[in-house]
Amino acid sequence: MNLKKRMITSFLPIKLGRLISLYCCAISLSISVLLFPSSVFAEKNVHIAVVNVSHIIKNAPQTKQSNLKLKEKFLPKEKALLKQSNQISQLEAEKNKNDFSLSNDKKAQLVREIRTLKRTYRRNLEDFREELRFVREDALDKVQTEVYQAIGAVREQQGIDIVIQEFVSASPRVNITTAVLDYLSEKIKPKTATEALPKKQQGNDGNFIPQ
Repeated sequence: MNLKKRMITSFLPIKLGRLISLYCCAISLSISVLLFPSSVFAEKNVHIAVVNVSHIIKNAPQTKQSNLKLKEKFLPKEKALLKQSNQISQLEAEKNKNDFSLSNDKKAQLVREIRTLKRTYRRNLEDFREELRFVREDALDKVQTEVYQAIGAVREQQGIDIVIQEFVSASPRVNITTAVLDYLSEKIKPKTATEALPKKQQGNDGNFIPQ
């Protein structure tokens, strides 16, 4: 019993000492990792900048041009859907107004016509939304690609090493958001000078997002 107790007692210091040694090594390694980037940045004078990508995508001239093209493409279809909806509303109003004066045959015919028009309208509306969603996502992908290419170009022009997208607050001195927007504006100028923009049509202003 005494031998077993001595064995346990002698084992504990050895195990505890090993744990303490490993813990100290881990702390030392962590400190080295934390201090290493700072020393590298100090030696190489790394230039860091920040950028607000969501603000750029929202305000870029490429986004506005894309919205105009979407409006030109889908506005006629939206008007056709509105015409179908108005036709249904008119027939329903006629049925309600003349409900007592219409014959049973005429009333049944009107009900069938309204039901058919509603089915067609719902199908066309679903097709419209699906096509719009697909085209809009494709347009957004293209704008995002242009934005990230512009960020890369500005980074090279200004000799920046790292551009950070997610940040809480930053000095205007290191914020290149405006510079990227200016770059995108300059990039689109030759196109707008040689290509006429689509003729503006009456409809929703701003982003083309029908309900």
